[in-house]
Amino acid sequence: MDVIREYDPHNTKSYSLDEAYLDIGPYLVLFIRHKTYTHEQIRDALHLEGNFDEDPLRFLETQSSSACLAAVDQVVFRLRQHVQKATGGLSCSAGVGRTHTIAKIASDKNKPNGQFVVDPASTLDFVRSLPVRKIPGIGRVTEKLLQQVCNIQTGHDLYEKRGMLRFLFQPSTAELDRKSTR
Repeated sequence: MDVIREYDPHNTKSYSLDEAYLDIGPYLVLFIRHKTYTHEQIRDALHLEGNFDEDPLRFLETQSSSACLAAVDQVVFRLRQHVQKATGGLSCSAGVGRTHTIAKIASDKNKPNGQFVVDPASTLDFVRSLPVRKIPGIGRVTEKLLQQVCNIQTGHDLYEKRGMLRFLFQPSTAELDRKSTR
């Protein structure tokens, strides 16, 4: 966690022993703006500046998509290497996405010890193509029910047939399922 906090000293959240979420936006801004900075210089700048005074998303939107994706790939690879070195060899998988949920799903894509970046421009296509079992909250039993009763195989199918969920599940479950498909 200490290594991860070097990349996001202010917003890192640990959800379990082996799972954390962070916002690498401010790190990316410095990484792109100051190409000659070392990790240590970026880390120190993030700590000194306290709350980052610039909207990282606004800055990143002014950069080319390919430059941002390349920077994300490099930063995440660097982070994973730092974790491995600091822990004496533990590997680490990483997922990058616009939301925690997308990032969590992406982190499963190249396990073990891999990374997967969901380009913000293709997030909808990514979710549509997901097998329903990969969607958080859908377990083995629900997956089987969705597939056998409704022929729902993917995120796209789930969205297209979302009205049927009210007939299969208790109202509170159907409502939760409907919200998770937005």
